[in-house]
Amino acid sequence: GTNSNTIIYGSSTNASVQLNRDSSASFLTETITPTVVGVSGDIHNSISAFDSNNIFISYNDYDNSKLNFAKSTNGGASWATSTINTNNVGQWNSISTIGTSTIFVSYYHAPTLYFAKSTNGGASWTNSTVDSGNNVGQFSSIKATDVDTIFISYFDDTNDDLVLATSTNSGTSWATSTVASAGNIGWFSDIAATDSNNIFINYQDGANYNLLVATSSNSGSSFTTSTISGVGGVSTKNDSIFAINSSTIYVSYYADTDLYFAKSTNSGASWTNLTVDSGGTVGQYSSISATDSNNIFISYFDGTNTNLNFAKSINGGTSWATSTIDNSAGEVGRFTSI
Repeated sequence: GTNSNTIIYGSSTNASVQLNRDSSASFLTETITPTVVGVSGDIHNSISAFDSNNIFISYNDYDNSKLNFAKSTNGGASWATSTINTNNVGQWNSISTIGTSTIFVSYYHAPTLYFAKSTNGGASWTNSTVDSGNNVGQFSSIKATDVDTIFISYFDDTNDDLVLATSTNSGTSWATSTVASAGNIGWFSDIAATDSNNIFINYQDGANYNLLVATSSNSGSSFTTSTISGVGGVSTKNDSIFAINSSTIYVSYYADTDLYFAKSTNSGASWTNLTVDSGGTVGQYSSISATDSNNIFISYFDGTNTNLNFAKSINGGTSWATSTIDNSAGEVGRFTSI
Protein backbone atom coordinates (compact mmCIF):
# COMPACT_ATOMS: atom_id res chain seq x y z
CA GLY A 1 0.00 0.00 0.00
CA THR A 2 0.98 3.59 -0.46
CA ASN A 3 -1.24 5.47 1.96
CA SER A 4 -1.17 4.35 5.57
CA ASN A 5 -4.37 6.15 6.53
CA THR A 6 -6.69 4.67 3.91
CA ILE A 7 -8.00 1.09 3.94
CA ILE A 8 -10.24 -0.70 1.47
CA TYR A 9 -11.99 -3.94 2.39
CA GLY A 10 -14.93 -6.14 1.51
CA SER A 11 -18.07 -6.98 3.43
CA SER A 12 -20.87 -9.35 2.58
CA THR A 13 -22.70 -6.56 0.74
CA ASN A 14 -20.38 -3.63 -0.04
CA ALA A 15 -16.91 -2.40 -0.78
CA SER A 16 -15.98 0.15 1.87
CA VAL A 17 -13.15 2.56 2.53
CA GLN A 18 -11.87 3.60 5.94
CA LEU A 19 -10.29 7.06 6.03
CA ASN A 20 -8.11 8.54 8.72
CA ARG A 21 -7.50 12.11 7.61
CA ASP A 22 -5.73 13.46 10.69
CA SER A 23 -3.60 10.51 11.94
CA SER A 24 -5.89 10.11 14.92
CA ALA A 25 -7.18 6.85 16.35
CA SER A 26 -10.56 7.19 14.65
CA PHE A 27 -11.65 6.26 11.14
CA LEU A 28 -14.49 7.41 8.90
CA THR A 29 -16.24 4.68 6.89
CA GLU A 30 -17.47 5.40 3.39
CA THR A 31 -19.07 2.98 0.93
CA ILE A 32 -17.77 3.12 -2.62
CA THR A 33 -20.55 1.18 -4.32
CA PRO A 34 -23.41 -1.07 -3.21
CA THR A 35 -22.22 -3.87 -5.49
CA VAL A 36 -20.78 -7.09 -4.09
CA VAL A 37 -17.04 -6.79 -4.63
CA GLY A 38 -14.00 -8.52 -3.25
CA VAL A 39 -15.84 -10.82 -0.89
CA SER A 40 -15.89 -14.28 -2.44
CA GLY A 41 -13.18 -16.86 -3.00
CA ASP A 42 -10.15 -15.48 -4.81
CA ILE A 43 -11.60 -12.06 -5.67
CA HIS A 44 -9.62 -9.07 -4.45
CA ASN A 45 -9.36 -5.32 -4.33
CA SER A 46 -6.29 -3.09 -4.25
CA ILE A 47 -5.61 0.53 -3.29
CA SER A 48 -3.00 3.15 -4.09
CA ALA A 49 -2.86 6.78 -3.00
CA PHE A 50 -0.75 9.55 -4.49
CA ASP A 51 -1.44 11.97 -1.64
CA SER A 52 -4.13 12.71 0.95
CA ASN A 53 -6.60 13.73 -1.78
CA ASN A 54 -6.01 11.39 -4.70
CA ILE A 55 -6.96 7.76 -3.97
CA PHE A 56 -7.28 4.99 -6.57
CA ILE A 57 -8.86 1.54 -6.20
CA SER A 58 -9.15 -1.46 -8.50
CA TYR A 59 -11.78 -4.03 -7.58
CA ASN A 60 -13.80 -6.91 -8.93
CA ASP A 61 -17.53 -6.41 -9.52
CA TYR A 62 -18.53 -9.93 -8.54
CA ASP A 63 -22.19 -9.67 -9.53
CA ASN A 64 -21.48 -8.34 -13.02
CA SER A 65 -18.14 -10.10 -13.68
CA LYS A 66 -16.22 -6.88 -14.37
CA LEU A 67 -12.98 -5.27 -13.28
CA ASN A 68 -13.77 -1.78 -12.03
CA PHE A 69 -11.89 1.33 -10.97
CA ALA A 70 -12.79 3.90 -8.32
CA LYS A 71 -11.18 7.30 -7.94
CA SER A 72 -11.44 10.07 -5.38
CA THR A 73 -9.79 13.47 -5.74
CA ASN A 74 -11.09 14.88 -2.44
CA GLY A 75 -9.71 12.48 0.15
CA GLY A 76 -12.54 9.97 -0.22
CA ALA A 77 -15.44 12.40 0.27
CA SER A 78 -16.84 11.29 -3.10
CA TRP A 79 -15.99 8.63 -5.67
CA ALA A 80 -16.18 8.25 -9.43
CA THR A 81 -16.19 4.71 -10.84
CA SER A 82 -15.40 3.31 -14.27
CA THR A 83 -14.92 -0.10 -15.87
CA ILE A 84 -11.47 -1.40 -16.79
CA ASN A 85 -12.62 -4.61 -18.47
CA THR A 86 -16.03 -6.25 -18.83
CA ASN A 87 -15.03 -9.74 -19.98
CA ASN A 88 -15.60 -11.72 -16.75
CA VAL A 89 -12.22 -10.60 -15.39
CA GLY A 90 -10.62 -9.03 -12.36
CA GLN A 91 -9.49 -11.78 -10.02
CA TRP A 92 -6.23 -11.19 -8.16
CA ASN A 93 -6.10 -7.55 -9.29
CA SER A 94 -3.40 -5.19 -8.05
CA ILE A 95 -2.87 -1.45 -8.64
CA SER A 96 0.13 0.86 -8.78
CA THR A 97 0.18 4.56 -9.65
CA ILE A 98 2.74 7.09 -10.83
CA GLY A 99 1.36 10.53 -10.15
CA THR A 100 -2.36 11.18 -10.60
CA SER A 101 -2.58 10.34 -14.31
CA THR A 102 -0.62 7.14 -14.90
CA ILE A 103 -2.25 4.06 -13.38
CA PHE A 104 -1.29 0.42 -13.85
CA VAL A 105 -3.36 -2.66 -12.92
CA SER A 106 -2.48 -6.34 -13.15
CA TYR A 107 -5.19 -8.99 -13.04
CA TYR A 108 -5.97 -12.63 -13.76
CA HIS A 109 -8.56 -14.11 -16.11
CA ALA A 110 -8.03 -17.84 -16.44
CA PRO A 111 -5.62 -18.85 -17.80
CA THR A 112 -3.91 -15.53 -18.54
CA LEU A 113 -2.20 -12.61 -16.76
CA TYR A 114 -3.38 -9.24 -18.04
CA PHE A 115 -2.22 -5.63 -17.69
CA ALA A 116 -4.38 -2.49 -17.81
CA LYS A 117 -3.02 1.02 -18.24
CA SER A 118 -4.50 4.49 -18.03
CA THR A 119 -2.64 7.71 -18.78
CA ASN A 120 -5.57 10.04 -18.09
CA GLY A 121 -6.39 9.32 -14.48
CA GLY A 122 -8.62 6.33 -15.18
CA ALA A 123 -10.90 7.98 -17.76
CA SER A 124 -9.97 5.32 -20.32
CA TRP A 125 -8.01 2.06 -20.28
CA THR A 126 -5.98 -0.15 -22.57
CA ASN A 127 -5.76 -3.88 -21.77
CA SER A 128 -3.03 -6.22 -22.93
CA THR A 129 -1.63 -9.69 -22.24
CA VAL A 130 1.45 -10.08 -20.03
CA ASP A 131 1.78 -13.87 -19.98
CA SER A 132 -0.24 -16.74 -21.45
CA GLY A 133 0.19 -20.31 -22.63
CA ASN A 134 0.16 -21.86 -19.17
CA ASN A 135 -2.39 -21.16 -16.44
CA VAL A 136 -0.63 -18.04 -15.16
CA GLY A 137 -1.47 -14.87 -13.25
CA GLN A 138 -2.97 -15.94 -9.94
CA PHE A 139 -1.87 -13.96 -6.87
CA SER A 140 -0.64 -11.11 -9.07
CA SER A 141 0.98 -8.07 -7.46
CA ILE A 142 2.21 -4.99 -9.33
CA LYS A 143 4.70 -2.24 -8.52
CA ALA A 144 5.90 0.58 -10.77
CA THR A 145 8.97 2.62 -9.85
CA ASP A 146 8.49 5.13 -12.67
CA VAL A 147 6.31 5.50 -15.77
CA ASP A 148 8.46 3.02 -17.69
CA THR A 149 9.59 0.42 -15.15
CA ILE A 150 6.92 -2.01 -13.95
CA PHE A 151 7.23 -5.30 -12.06
CA ILE A 152 4.54 -7.98 -11.59
CA SER A 153 4.90 -11.07 -9.42
CA TYR A 154 2.48 -13.95 -9.97
CA PHE A 155 1.93 -17.71 -9.77
CA ASP A 156 2.35 -20.14 -12.67
CA ASP A 157 -0.22 -22.76 -11.72
CA THR A 158 0.80 -25.11 -14.53
CA ASN A 159 4.39 -25.42 -13.31
CA ASP A 160 3.81 -24.42 -9.65
CA ASP A 161 6.36 -21.60 -9.94
CA LEU A 162 6.74 -18.00 -8.81
CA VAL A 163 7.27 -15.76 -11.84
CA LEU A 164 8.31 -12.13 -12.35
CA ALA A 165 7.22 -10.04 -15.34
CA THR A 166 9.23 -6.91 -16.09
CA SER A 167 8.51 -4.05 -18.46
CA THR A 168 10.91 -1.18 -19.13
CA ASN A 169 8.67 0.54 -21.70
CA SER A 170 5.51 1.29 -19.71
CA GLY A 171 3.90 -2.07 -20.40
CA THR A 172 4.33 -2.18 -24.19
CA SER A 173 6.32 -5.42 -23.89
CA TRP A 174 7.19 -7.82 -21.08
CA ALA A 175 10.03 -10.13 -20.15
CA THR A 176 9.19 -13.00 -17.80
CA SER A 177 11.50 -15.07 -15.61
CA THR A 178 11.10 -17.74 -12.94
CA VAL A 179 11.93 -16.52 -9.44
CA ALA A 180 11.42 -19.79 -7.55
CA SER A 181 10.47 -23.27 -8.73
CA ALA A 182 11.24 -25.79 -5.97
CA GLY A 183 7.88 -27.47 -5.31
CA ASN A 184 4.44 -25.87 -5.30
CA ILE A 185 5.71 -22.37 -4.69
CA GLY A 186 4.56 -18.78 -5.27
CA TRP A 187 1.18 -18.56 -3.58
CA PHE A 188 -0.05 -15.16 -2.33
CA SER A 189 2.87 -13.18 -3.71
CA ASP A 190 3.22 -9.50 -2.87
CA ILE A 191 5.86 -7.26 -4.44
CA ALA A 192 7.72 -4.15 -3.32
CA ALA A 193 10.44 -2.18 -5.11
CA THR A 194 12.37 0.83 -3.92
CA ASP A 195 13.79 1.63 -7.36
CA SER A 196 14.39 -0.08 -10.69
CA ASN A 197 17.08 -2.31 -9.19
CA ASN A 198 15.87 -3.41 -5.76
CA ILE A 199 12.88 -5.79 -5.77
CA PHE A 200 11.36 -7.74 -2.88
CA ILE A 201 8.74 -10.48 -3.22
CA ASN A 202 7.16 -12.36 -0.35
CA TYR A 203 5.33 -15.57 -1.15
CA GLN A 204 4.21 -18.89 0.27
CA ASP A 205 5.33 -22.45 -0.27
CA GLY A 206 1.99 -24.09 -0.98
CA ALA A 207 3.22 -27.56 -0.01
CA ASN A 208 4.89 -26.76 3.30
CA TYR A 209 3.20 -23.44 4.17
CA ASN A 210 6.47 -21.64 4.67
CA LEU A 211 6.74 -17.88 4.13
CA LEU A 212 9.68 -16.78 1.99
CA VAL A 213 11.11 -13.56 0.59
CA ALA A 214 13.00 -13.27 -2.68
CA THR A 215 15.34 -10.29 -3.02
CA SER A 216 16.97 -8.86 -6.13
CA SER A 217 19.41 -5.96 -6.40
CA ASN A 218 19.81 -6.19 -10.18
CA SER A 219 16.32 -5.54 -11.57
CA GLY A 220 15.29 -9.17 -11.25
CA SER A 221 18.17 -10.75 -13.16
CA SER A 222 18.86 -12.90 -10.10
CA PHE A 223 17.26 -13.45 -6.71
CA THR A 224 18.35 -14.61 -3.28
CA THR A 225 15.73 -16.32 -1.13
CA SER A 226 15.30 -16.32 2.64
CA THR A 227 12.74 -17.97 4.90
CA ILE A 228 10.85 -15.99 7.52
CA SER A 229 10.97 -18.42 10.42
CA GLY A 230 10.33 -18.62 14.15
CA VAL A 231 6.66 -19.60 14.11
CA GLY A 232 4.50 -22.47 12.92
CA GLY A 233 3.02 -23.02 9.48
CA VAL A 234 1.80 -19.96 7.63
CA SER A 235 -1.82 -20.05 6.49
CA THR A 236 -2.94 -19.21 2.97
CA LYS A 237 -4.85 -16.15 4.13
CA ASN A 238 -2.62 -13.54 2.55
CA ASP A 239 0.55 -11.79 3.62
CA SER A 240 1.96 -8.40 2.69
CA ILE A 241 5.36 -6.71 2.19
CA PHE A 242 6.59 -3.12 2.40
CA ALA A 243 10.13 -1.86 1.75
CA ILE A 244 11.33 1.36 3.37
CA ASN A 245 14.60 1.24 1.42
CA SER A 246 16.91 -1.41 0.01
CA SER A 247 17.81 -2.60 3.54
CA THR A 248 14.69 -2.26 5.69
CA ILE A 249 11.79 -4.56 4.81
CA TYR A 250 8.56 -5.28 6.70
CA VAL A 251 6.17 -8.22 6.27
CA SER A 252 2.82 -8.96 7.92
CA TYR A 253 1.42 -12.49 7.93
CA TYR A 254 -0.98 -14.90 9.59
CA ALA A 255 0.14 -18.13 11.29
CA ASP A 256 -1.28 -20.37 14.01
CA THR A 257 -4.37 -18.11 14.40
CA ASP A 258 -2.24 -15.00 15.15
CA LEU A 259 -1.02 -11.90 13.31
CA TYR A 260 2.77 -11.62 13.00
CA PHE A 261 5.24 -8.97 11.91
CA ALA A 262 8.64 -9.76 10.37
CA LYS A 263 11.41 -7.22 10.04
CA SER A 264 14.72 -7.26 8.21
CA THR A 265 17.33 -4.50 8.32
CA ASN A 266 19.85 -6.28 6.10
CA SER A 267 17.96 -6.66 2.80
CA GLY A 268 16.29 -9.88 3.82
CA ALA A 269 19.39 -11.80 4.90
CA SER A 270 17.85 -12.36 8.36
CA TRP A 271 14.48 -11.72 9.99
CA THR A 272 13.05 -10.87 13.40
CA ASN A 273 9.50 -12.13 14.04
CA LEU A 274 7.11 -10.48 16.52
CA THR A 275 3.48 -11.10 17.47
CA VAL A 276 1.17 -8.19 16.64
CA ASP A 277 -2.17 -9.61 17.78
CA SER A 278 -3.28 -12.91 19.33
CA GLY A 279 -6.25 -14.33 21.15
CA GLY A 280 -8.90 -15.82 18.91
CA THR A 281 -8.36 -16.05 15.19
CA VAL A 282 -6.81 -12.77 14.05
CA GLY A 283 -4.55 -11.65 11.23
CA GLN A 284 -6.03 -13.07 8.07
CA TYR A 285 -5.97 -10.95 4.89
CA SER A 286 -3.39 -8.55 6.32
CA SER A 287 -1.93 -5.57 4.48
CA ILE A 288 1.06 -3.51 5.63
CA SER A 289 2.28 0.01 4.96
CA ALA A 290 4.74 2.43 6.57
CA THR A 291 5.57 6.11 6.31
CA ASP A 292 9.10 5.65 7.66
CA SER A 293 11.14 3.08 9.60
CA ASN A 294 9.24 3.82 12.84
CA ASN A 295 5.60 4.31 11.84
CA ILE A 296 4.05 1.08 10.55
CA PHE A 297 0.40 0.23 9.91
CA ILE A 298 -1.39 -3.08 9.35
CA SER A 299 -5.02 -3.70 8.43
CA TYR A 300 -6.35 -7.23 8.97
CA PHE A 301 -9.39 -9.44 9.51
CA ASP A 302 -10.51 -10.59 12.97
CA GLY A 303 -11.95 -13.99 12.15
CA THR A 304 -13.33 -14.59 15.63
CA ASN A 305 -15.46 -11.44 15.70
CA THR A 306 -15.65 -10.98 11.89
CA ASN A 307 -14.38 -7.38 12.18
CA LEU A 308 -11.85 -5.19 10.41
CA ASN A 309 -8.92 -4.43 12.73
CA PHE A 310 -5.98 -2.04 12.64
CA ALA A 311 -2.52 -2.28 14.22
CA LYS A 312 -0.08 0.60 14.60
CA SER A 313 3.55 0.76 15.71
CA ILE A 314 5.52 3.96 16.30
CA ASN A 315 8.80 2.25 17.25
CA GLY A 316 9.69 0.15 14.24
CA GLY A 317 7.52 -2.79 15.18
CA THR A 318 8.81 -3.35 18.71
CA SER A 319 5.33 -2.83 20.17
CA TRP A 320 1.85 -2.52 18.70
CA ALA A 321 -1.47 -0.89 19.52
CA THR A 322 -4.51 -2.60 18.01
CA SER A 323 -8.08 -1.41 17.51
CA THR A 324 -11.28 -2.40 15.75
CA ILE A 325 -12.15 -0.17 12.81
CA ASP A 326 -15.42 -1.71 11.65
CA ASN A 327 -17.63 -4.08 13.66
CA SER A 328 -20.73 -3.69 11.53
CA ALA A 329 -23.28 -6.49 11.40
CA GLY A 330 -22.20 -9.33 9.19
CA GLU A 331 -18.70 -10.19 8.08
CA VAL A 332 -16.42 -7.24 7.34
CA GLY A 333 -12.70 -6.90 6.77
CA ARG A 334 -11.70 -9.59 4.31
CA PHE A 335 -9.25 -8.75 1.52
CA THR A 336 -8.05 -5.51 3.09
CA SER A 337 -5.55 -3.26 1.34
CA ILE A 338 -3.81 -0.32 3.01
